[in-house]
Amino acid sequence: MKNVLAVLLLVSALAVAAAEPELCKTQSGPYYFLSSWKEGNSTVTSMAVVEDDKLSTEQGDVVYTGDLNGDGRDDFIFNSYSSHGSAGDTTHSVYVQCRGYLKSAGGEYFARAEVPPEDPQFKSEYREIVFYSYKRGASAQILYKNNEALVTPHIWNFNPETQQYEGESE
Repeated sequence: MKNVLAVLLLVSALAVAAAEPELCKTQSGPYYFLSSWKEGNSTVTSMAVVEDDKLSTEQGDVVYTGDLNGDGRDDFIFNSYSSHGSAGDTTHSVYVQCRGYLKSAGGEYFARAEVPPEDPQFKSEYREIVFYSYKRGASAQILYKNNEALVTPHIWNFNPETQQYEGESE
């Protein structure tokens, strides 16, 4: 009976390790943590970054929560307010859930981001992300039509070699 229990524990430990994203297996680099709290009637969301002995935080909002890599854990796309540039774009960063912390899986300055519904015919380990950049005029101003900013979609996919989401941007 002890041998059966030991085998079951070993198999379940191997299954958990196998399900862990490769990105989470590296023990170096920054670790990210999301937290939210109430201030009056609004909720403030903050991303804390711990690297070596340094801690930094930035405020923003989570624009996507869901499983990006098929491991059953929620991953996130975070829109940082502190990165708001004069061109109107903000940094949208992708974070993969590891064991108690997040790891960065890429990002860039964009107008917005979304994760389209999964297509069962083209299922892959990682979901694609569509980032949108503003269409701009000759003097770099954002173009509008019917009071709505015009945007260009950019499809980003996960690159297993770099362990990052990659794609085009403007």
